[in-house]
Amino acid sequence: MNGTPIAFWYRSVQDDDLEAILHIQAENYPREMQESPDVIAERIAAARDTSLVTLNSQGVCAYLFAYHSLLGRVTPLDGKFSIASKPDSLYLHDLAVSRQSTGLGIGRTLVNVAFELARMRGISHSALIAVQRSSTFWGHLGFRVYNGLDADSELMLRTYPGNPCYMVKALLS
Repeated sequence: MNGTPIAFWYRSVQDDDLEAILHIQAENYPREMQESPDVIAERIAAARDTSLVTLNSQGVCAYLFAYHSLLGRVTPLDGKFSIASKPDSLYLHDLAVSRQSTGLGIGRTLVNVAFELARMRGISHSALIAVQRSSTFWGHLGFRVYNGLDADSELMLRTYPGNPCYMVKALLS
């Protein structure tokens, strides 16, 4: 390398990001966890103001699907987002970084941008489901395991393979 830093920037997700998102999803998740193109397109349309992508000179290199929700509500794998009209939580449904861009802090930065936007909107919490042994990563960002899910949300949690866990972080003190 010539020592020139790599430039990254972020923006809200757009319809024409679908192909890049599907490619990054395939790099990061086994087949049983990959969500369909129709569901991803629906998410882009439903959560355009809270979902973000990171770009570099080659295009989209990371994405974060997030939406306004209620603490304790879980979206099942490959399910539709249920966006709350009076939210108290920013639900982080999916964060993925392309292989070419891993290890550069892009995921952490993208999440922190989403947190700041949520705080500006008065959202008090963020929540997510940690999959693929990612709870350590989320723990470093201040998330803690939450054991207060109701029976319906527990059923939705079990749509994810492995040992998923619901985690929460306070955004406002």
